[in-house]
Amino acid sequence: MQVEVKYKSDYEYISTDSLGNDILIDMTPEGKKKSQTPTELLLSACASCSMVDIALILKKRKKTFSDFRAFVKGERKNEHPKHFSDIHIVYQCTSQNVQKSELEKLVDLAVNKYCSVISSLRQDIHLTWGVEVKES
Repeated sequence: MQVEVKYKSDYEYISTDSLGNDILIDMTPEGKKKSQTPTELLLSACASCSMVDIALILKKRKKTFSDFRAFVKGERKNEHPKHFSDIHIVYQCTSQNVQKSELEKLVDLAVNKYCSVISSLRQDIHLTWGVEVKES
């Protein structure tokens, strides 16, 4: 796996993967931003990496959902390098046939076993999660 990151401006960079897919990385001040910052991308990566396993397992179990999202909140240290100290993810699934207890088990499995992004984080980051199931 490899990406290339290219300077666009002092606060903007373009990351390109080996297939040519681009992501704009934007650290300009609020109100002028056009994309996510590197730390926001890390939070997005934590959620999306774990969500893909959950979604695939649900579908394998013949479960259906009309909506599946994650809400991620990260708290960072005040001193440099200002790494994350806490990350909390709430997984929200709108479904007629997914039970909360089932989703909790799948999230635990994804977060603690399958998600390579979360597994790559510092060991001193306190990661918590919750689930919500809404009936569609």
